[in-house]
Amino acid sequence: MKKGFFYFFLGILAAVILFALGGCLFGRHDELHLPEVTLFELFKSSGAEFVSSEVIFQGKLDTKYQNEDDLNKLVEGLTESLEITENCENECESVKESDFVKVMEKSGKTSEDEMVNIIIELKKPFELKNAGGVFEEGVIGLSISGSSTCDRVQEIRRNIEAVFACYKIKPEVKCTVTGFFDGKLDSKEMNKVCRNMLGTLDARKVRDINGKNLVGVSAYSPAIGSFIEIDGDRSNIQLNFRYSAYEDKTFIWIGIPAIF
Repeated sequence: MKKGFFYFFLGILAAVILFALGGCLFGRHDELHLPEVTLFELFKSSGAEFVSSEVIFQGKLDTKYQNEDDLNKLVEGLTESLEITENCENECESVKESDFVKVMEKSGKTSEDEMVNIIIELKKPFELKNAGGVFEEGVIGLSISGSSTCDRVQEIRRNIEAVFACYKIKPEVKCTVTGFFDGKLDSKEMNKVCRNMLGTLDARKVRDINGKNLVGVSAYSPAIGSFIEIDGDRSNIQLNFRYSAYEDKTFIWIGIPAIF
């Protein structure tokens, strides 16, 4: 009886420990924001009017899938999942090859009128530069511009990652949104916009950019998983302001982890 109670107690204790660890792990996961979600949250808090957006997915190609058949299937899969319109005036496809690199490119528009550009670059080893079909490294980049809502960008991400997963591609994601304010913002107004945006993620300022026609801020938030380094400091948010006298508008660019 005592022995049975002892094992029962151990079972309960193990369950409590696993539950606690699971809570910590899942809690940690929830703290990290997807870059495109964070980007649109920041943009919304800025109060600016939307102009455009661009999201870039970039990843390495497994050597197993660097043959022509699999690469064509990969491009076809992305074309289908993003509903890229075939034979439209913006649609084009090309293959360029030299002794050192082979580049495959496809561009077009989605059913939502977003511009898509897919580039696959295969680098050849220097010592085998004349050997056909031998590649040292392969990367794929996909950029999509014109998405105006966070929900749409998340839908695009799910579709792209579903195709990438079939080819063991784990993409890095970079994104930028452009907006504007009517008239010319003075320094106090720009500082207020920056504080509102960075405050949503408890981000700390890393550096300021003060030029003749450009004002910018680089910042870091632990809520975003990716980052770059600037003079040894981590940065994963970049904000730029520029006034256009011709349009009488102050434009704002928000980039994660940087503006590209």
